[in-house]
Formats: sequence, C-alpha cells, structure tokens
Amino acid sequence: MNVKQILSISIMLLWATFAFGQLQGVITVTSGDPLYPTLSAAIDSLNHQGVGDGGVTIMVAPGNPQTAPAGGYAITASGDPSKPIMIQGNGNTVTAFSPQASGAINDAIFKIIGADWITISGFMMMENPANNVMAATTNNMTEFGVALFYATPDDGPQNCSIIGNTITLGGPYQNTFGIYANSRHTATAMTSGADITSLDGAFNNLQILNNTISNVNMGVVLVGSTTGDYMARNIVVDGNNITYGYTGSFSNYYSVSGTVNGILLNSIVNATINNNKLTSDNTVTARTLRGIYHYVSGTGAALPTSFAIVNNFNNNNIFLKRNAANASIYGIHLDNYNDSVTNYVIADTIRGLGSAATYTSAVYGIYHQGAAKNQYFKKNIFQINTNTSGSVYVLHGGNKIKSNGIQVIDSNRVDLIDKTVAGGTVYFYYSVSSSDSTVKNILLII
Repeated sequence: MNVKQILSISIMLLWATFAFGQLQGVITVTSGDPLYPTLSAAIDSLNHQGVGDGGVTIMVAPGNPQTAPAGGYAITASGDPSKPIMIQGNGNTVTAFSPQASGAINDAIFKIIGADWITISGFMMMENPANNVMAATTNNMTEFGVALFYATPDDGPQNCSIIGNTITLGGPYQNTFGIYANSRHTATAMTSGADITSLDGAFNNLQILNNTISNVNMGVVLVGSTTGDYMARNIVVDGNNITYGYTGSFSNYYSVSGTVNGILLNSIVNATINNNKLTSDNTVTARTLRGIYHYVSGTGAALPTSFAIVNNFNNNNIFLKRNAANASIYGIHLDNYNDSVTNYVIADTIRGLGSAATYTSAVYGIYHQGAAKNQYFKKNIFQINTNTSGSVYVLHGGNKIKSNGIQVIDSNRVDLIDKTVAGGTVYFYYSVSSSDSTVKNILLII
C-alpha cells in the first residue's frame, strides 16, 4: 500500500467521525483508540468542534472505567432538537479526580455550563477515596455529581437530561450534592450572588430521571432566578432513589436553604416531582430536615402571571429519621406564592419523622403555606413514629386559600401515629386561616 492510499483511507476514517470538523453519529470511547482513548478526549473534541447534523452519541465502551479531570468534565458545546448530544456510560465507573483543588467548593464529576440538549446517562459516578480532607477551607473533596451552571447570565443550560446514573459521593463531607443547578451564581463563585438576566439564562426543561444517589448531604438542589419571569420552568424529577443527610453545617451556597433536603426547589415554576424514594435515616446532626421542599425566595415572590402554574408532588416514598439534634422534620413542605399556582400532592407515603433521642421540635407530614390558589391533597399515607415532646401535624394548612380558589383534602390515610413522648398536640388536619367555603371534601382515614 502506497502513501497516497494510506492517506485516502485516513481521510475516509476521519470523515466518518467529523462533518466539517463537527462531531456526529456514534463516537466510541475505548482504550487504545487513537482519537478517543478517554472520555476527556471525546468531550474536549466536542467542546472545540461542536456537533453536526443528526447529533452525536459519545458512548464509553463497556469495561472502560474513567477518571474525571480536575474539577470535573466541563461540557460547553450545545446541541439543538435536531442535533442532540448524548453521553452514555454503559455502566462504566467515573471516579473523581484526586486531589481536587484545596478549598474549592465547585468541583464535580460532570459540569454542564451553558450547554443545551445534553443527556448524561448510564454512569457510576464515584468520589475518589483518596479525597478525604473535609474542612471546607482546605477540602480536597468533590461537591457535585452533576452540576449545571450558566455560561453567561443570558446563556443557561436548557433541555438537559440526567438519566439512569448512580452517584455516590463522600457523604460525611458536608458539601456533597447529588445533582445541583443554580441560576443565582456563576460556575466558579458559589457564595456570591450573580443572577441571570433573561429566561435564556435559566435551566429550563431539565429532566432528572431514575438516578440512584447516595452518600450525599443533599440529594437534588435546584435554585431558580429571583425574578419571576426568569425562573426555571418545566422541571421533572422522577423515579430517583436518594439516600441523603449528614449535617446542616454546609458552606454558604448562594440562596440554598440552610436546611437538609432530599429534593430542594427554590423559585422553580411548573415542577413535577413524582415517584421518588427519599431516605434520611438517623444521620442528620443539625438543622431542619425535609424530604421535599418547594419554596420561593428573594424578590421572586412575584411569580409569572402570564400562565397557570401547576406543580405535582405525587407518589413519592419518604422516610425521615434524624439523630439527637433538636430541629423540625417535614415530609413535604410547600411554600409557593402567587394565586395562579395549583399544587397536586397525591399518593405520597410519608414514614418515620422521628429521632434517635427525645427532642422538642414539631413534626409535619405535609406542610403547605404561601398563597397558592388551588391545592389538592389526596390519597396520601402517613406512618409517623416519633419521640418528640412537641406537636405533630399530619396535614398543616399554614395559608389562606384565595376566595376563588379550591382546597381539596380527600381520602388521606393515617396508618400509624406512635408518639412516644408526652407533650404537644397531635393534629390530623390543622388550618391556620383557610376559608371554610373553599375547603372541599375533608376526609381522613385513620
């Protein structure tokens, strides 16, 4: 074979992978491949060359474990509906870099920075066991399994999906988040406010589906803009199994509640939080503990009024138990404002809500406050075994329903209330100021 023939074959092979310098088709990452021996090499090529017609699938061949680069893989190339970017793990383990930069609190395994139409699926993301310095100012740990940040205040990561991954971090380290997105700070400065300036800067249409997350302090944390019209919208968190909760003493991430939560949504519009299993079993040492927390902070109390807002929190299985620290426990806490909001909380199972030692704080199965117009609490199951001397509220209505709104409390079931310490009061339904004329079909099955 002469030189001209070799050159011709080489050009044909390159053409199969590149179209005018852009990646397209299926790219296989495998040890010994001259172009893509590592996932880092493939992502670097994607970022520099972009994606061609039909999109690209970067597939790590089975049996090819990877080590992420320092700080994590940073994905900055965008696709679109006709050119999606799929990054598939095939069950391979990706181990975090070691050691991460001393004192940094923005290290991840994957970062999506302003990139659109990205799907990350099928990876086992692991903290590196060599990372073991946990003091925040000198830590060498990994904070995020997957983190999403804007590239500029009007260029956020849109239409991204995190599907079917296993994420296991260095849980006792306080700054561990399974999946994290925040519109109020940059990709590098976690504690300084720098909100987005348009809806294009938000992480709209994010899907977090069927992931297993463990050994983290917080499971899923999603923080939208303080400006109502720029809040992230159409967010789906469905089918995830999250084991979480160590301490409330984490660093001051901007606009992240100083509490411990399985799923936290701050200023998110049209959220669907269904079919998740959330477990925090006797490890939280400080601060309030919640399963699901959906609330609005900052100036964003003025939510968009141009469309109806519907949130779903259905069929979640929540088990919460803290240790001796004295702070409240909430299965589901909804504090969403605006009289265009409708909440559906249906067929959730909320269990435990106890502590390893006697404590005095209140316990809430479902707590709803704010000014949502319509609220439906139906067919939820409560099994509460608690040793608080404080009060227990199975359903707590801390808000006033609008005169033209509807609140339905129907067929909720209390299988067990075992309060082992005297004191406080047990309320099956507690209403602060709801109008009787708007509360329909109150039925508790005990």
